[in-house]
Amino acid sequence: MKKQLRMVACALLLATASHLPSVAAPQDGGTPAAKPQTIAEIQTAAIASGVAEFGYWGTDPAKYTGWTSHSNRLIPVYTYGTKGAGAGVDLQSWFGERSPYRSAETLQKIYGYLPDRTVDPQAVWMDQTNIFDIQKAAAAAGKKHIFLVVFDGMDWQTTQATALWNRKSVSYREGRGDGTHFQRYDAAGTSQFGFMVTSPHNEGTDADVDQQKVLNPGGTVRGGYSAAAAGAAPWDVPADPGYLIGKGRSDSPQHAYTDSSSSASSMTAGIKTFNGAINVDAAGQPVSTIAHVLQEEGWLVGAVSSVPISHATPAAAYAHNVSRDDYQDLTRDLLGLPSVAHPQQPLPGLDVIIGGGFGARAKQADGVKKQGQNFVEGHVYLTDQDLQAADVQSGGKYTTAVRSAGVDGTVALNTAAAAAATKKTRLLGFFGQGNNGGHLPFATADGDYVPSPGVGKKPETYEAADLQENPTLAEMTAAAIQVLSRDKGRFWLMVEPGDVDWANHDDNLDNSIGAVNSGDAAVKVITDWVEQHSNWNESLLIVTADHGHMLNISKPEVLAGAAGTTVARLADPPGIHNLLQAAPNVFSGSEPEGEPAFRSLQKLGVTMIVSVDGAEPDVAGAAACGLRYVHIPIGYDGIDTQAGLALARVAREATGSIYVHCHHGRHRGPAATAVVCMATGALTAEQSQSLLAVAGTSPDYAGLWRDVAAWRAPASDAVLPELRSSAGTESLAAAMARLDRSMESVRAAGRADWKHAAVPAGLSPAQAAVAVSEGLRESARHAAADYDEGFRTKMQQAERQALELSVALKQNSSDLAVKKLAELEKSCSGCHTEYRN
Repeated sequence: MKKQLRMVACALLLATASHLPSVAAPQDGGTPAAKPQTIAEIQTAAIASGVAEFGYWGTDPAKYTGWTSHSNRLIPVYTYGTKGAGAGVDLQSWFGERSPYRSAETLQKIYGYLPDRTVDPQAVWMDQTNIFDIQKAAAAAGKKHIFLVVFDGMDWQTTQATALWNRKSVSYREGRGDGTHFQRYDAAGTSQFGFMVTSPHNEGTDADVDQQKVLNPGGTVRGGYSAAAAGAAPWDVPADPGYLIGKGRSDSPQHAYTDSSSSASSMTAGIKTFNGAINVDAAGQPVSTIAHVLQEEGWLVGAVSSVPISHATPAAAYAHNVSRDDYQDLTRDLLGLPSVAHPQQPLPGLDVIIGGGFGARAKQADGVKKQGQNFVEGHVYLTDQDLQAADVQSGGKYTTAVRSAGVDGTVALNTAAAAAATKKTRLLGFFGQGNNGGHLPFATADGDYVPSPGVGKKPETYEAADLQENPTLAEMTAAAIQVLSRDKGRFWLMVEPGDVDWANHDDNLDNSIGAVNSGDAAVKVITDWVEQHSNWNESLLIVTADHGHMLNISKPEVLAGAAGTTVARLADPPGIHNLLQAAPNVFSGSEPEGEPAFRSLQKLGVTMIVSVDGAEPDVAGAAACGLRYVHIPIGYDGIDTQAGLALARVAREATGSIYVHCHHGRHRGPAATAVVCMATGALTAEQSQSLLAVAGTSPDYAGLWRDVAAWRAPASDAVLPELRSSAGTESLAAAMARLDRSMESVRAAGRADWKHAAVPAGLSPAQAAVAVSEGLRESARHAAADYDEGFRTKMQQAERQALELSVALKQNSSDLAVKKLAELEKSCSGCHTEYRN
């Protein structure tokens, strides 16, 4: 019996590949023919030529990379759980007619002086210090959970660029907009939108990091904001663009633009301070943050970042220092260890701190220049000694998860979070990739983790280990919430998608859009948690940025790609994720999660649910809510003829709205939805390609792109397949054959020195490797519970090796690809020996 089980398991290990993605690139393996130009292509061409049709960075339209630093733009603020929540919490307490910029007296209190030409009787904008005021008022009003999400460097223009690409249409030119989850989500009607000034107290202050003293209080340039020069809203075209970057005309005032440390300190400590300061005032005196105040009242507090753990924004959650560059001491404050700012009485420390910085190292002489005489050579952000002192294994307070060779970062973090929640310890996560400064890998606009070049003209590159051994920001956020919410008590959490700023400093739109979407996924983790475990009466979420850059979008239609369609992303209702409306009566999304999801679909007018996933659908659960289930499984490799005809019959038979889903709702489901829409006449073939782009269907799934582009409606008198509520699950023998065909495609490519022509079905070699990886993943998802732990481990190992092979091929590293293919073959052979032979 056990031998039979092993034979079956091995069959499954080699089987599922044909259900995998492939990018619809014609013979050359490139972008699908009908797909709009990608952001990667736009960015790469702009760096090469020095100009871009869609816009530019800086003040000169003829120069694409004209500015690589911050600006004094007004910054959007999105709040959730605030509308109608009372004075101080409701955004209208600070925005609109109650703007502090209408009052000279109020500005004097905020800045400590009256900024030049800043009082404006028509002002509606709030100040960045009001973010602190809202949090403080929310806690006093009885809110139990406060989330502050700071997209470092994400101004209105960066958000619009992301929305344009996500939606593939120009859906707005001013206001809140639509194209990300945080824009769409209304928090049960409690969400509000505004914008704020981010200017600091001053620029040009010098400080002695060893003595923790300010040497020239007041610096050289004071803060302020001039609407006459910059505009009265974030989307306004400024009368004097140079004003925003300290290069204004002689008739404009000169106001300092902020850095991240001063800006974050305004939001966490409620003060205006000098650029470079972390929670100290303009004279260098420490100021308590909202996290300190709440911690003293019994709240748990934490911070999560996609960049190094003691970079400016996460450091400002809790630490004190006259210099943002004193990273090791800032980390000591975060961990409650003695620091240069608190040598005798350390701060209590955060309850959760998760971020990057791993692998970034510095020599003694270089470190001392920025961090002072107590710098310890080695890791720039967290010394080995401090890590050991913090670890519970050495008598510290933190369960730790540190990036380790060959260890899945998500698994390591989740394991540590579960232990910290159970044993009531604190949690420290230390990840990142040191070759690029320690931040998490950029997902990029199309989510392929292959960055485009920026100002430096050399794109970042990642090893497969960089993806495998690091969690995502969304996973970090979920782990933090798991620990902070363990006792169902009050907690405060800062989340920083910090790599948006790193991308914008590089004038890199591809990396920037990917970073915004990665941060957006973390926001959704928060909103999902509130819906499932709390509500918006007792929770507050603020999504904003610390400052802007200087991206200018003169032709948004270029970033939107193809002509606009009717496709729209909708706010996800209970039990449904990645909800899209492809036509008035056709929706797509994720697998419904129980009765709440079926009720959500009822409210949309859905009468028929179509599953294209391989798993058995919940026919009984749907029927109990009056919904009909139809099961038409398809693979990631494309939509075969019979499946296409069955989807045409769906369009013919449906009497109400249709909901099409796969597992996550991003690849197979949207492809099937496109076919249904073409069958009903709701979308053209070109618009259907745009649907896939809006859904985020990966270019690696070439078969899906190809078959949607090629699909044609059958004749009106054609005989179409019967629709079944359950098509059953694929036999193990068939699954094995599918995966073996995908493996043979990879082998054929290897024998031909990785030439595209050697790969069947019009795939590139990298796409064929992705097909193998996805096949192994699907096998694990459908069958892991039926087999032993050893088999599941082998499947996961082989999946990782196939992914590493695809990354090597995408980076044109033939030697590494040969090595990775050999490792994959060895894994398959070992599984055969143990489970089949």
